[in-house]
Amino acid sequence: MTFTLLKAIDEYKNDPESVYQTWFINNNDRLKAFRTIKNAIKVVIKEIENNTFPCDFKGSSLEVAISAIAEQKQIFEGAAHAFYWKPKLRIPDIYENEDNKKAFGQFLKETLLYNQEKQLIYNIRKLQEKKYKRTRSCSR
Repeated sequence: MTFTLLKAIDEYKNDPESVYQTWFINNNDRLKAFRTIKNAIKVVIKEIENNTFPCDFKGSSLEVAISAIAEQKQIFEGAAHAFYWKPKLRIPDIYENEDNKKAFGQFLKETLLYNQEKQLIYNIRKLQEKKYKRTRSCSR
């Protein structure tokens, strides 16, 4: 690396207002938030396994988990949008289709066990293969 790039990196890391300082370094609030997110995801998994997961995102345990994620940084704003029920588009089909709901729960459960990026990417690809589009009515 060139001297100028190293200097810029050093300045960024030492800037008390930088994301590096405010988000990544010695941030106990951030660590607590990750525990909250992990626990919220465990609730989603449990509800899916117990067949008590609701038919809608609003007010669900999934909304709690996604909200906790979105609160971490503005880059995550709008993260919940993908999980809002859109009946005309049949998206996402984790609210109507039991097979898709179970696959989503299994995805979350396995993801909690991973500690390597390649494992997560593999799990995402496995979930993508489900191609959520089939429909059934939700009875809850």
